[in-house]
Amino acid sequence: MMDYIWIIVLVLAILIELLTVGNLVFVWFSFGALAAWIGQRFGLRWELQIVLFSLVTLISLFFVRPLTQKYLRGEVVSTNMDRMIGTQFRLEKDLDKTTWYQQNVGSTLWSIVEVNRKSLKKDTLVEVVSIEGVKLVVKSID
Repeated sequence: MMDYIWIIVLVLAILIELLTVGNLVFVWFSFGALAAWIGQRFGLRWELQIVLFSLVTLISLFFVRPLTQKYLRGEVVSTNMDRMIGTQFRLEKDLDKTTWYQQNVGSTLWSIVEVNRKSLKKDTLVEVVSIEGVKLVVKSID
């Protein structure tokens, strides 16, 4: 059984990756398992096989993954919401960092947070610096 452990890990990692398409999480374990299996074929002790598995997995995760993300991500389509960045408006109520704040900006109701997660007072002039999901991230310009 021990002769096949790395092949089993390799196959399981590939199968799980295929079931979670687009996440690129388990494929790195398959690289590590392949390296450990090769080490096993060359007669490395099991401790060194585990070290080899760990190193190859971590190296591929931290160095190869960003490259693959860049190329597999595809073309990023910007939306018209990007036009909100730079928009200035006054807060209609106090923006408290401990509560959910929403306000109409233009014709759309937005959730709003301060860039440093600070509280802001009513009538503070703010500017949109970014969009995080459905939240406008603003900074005070008063």
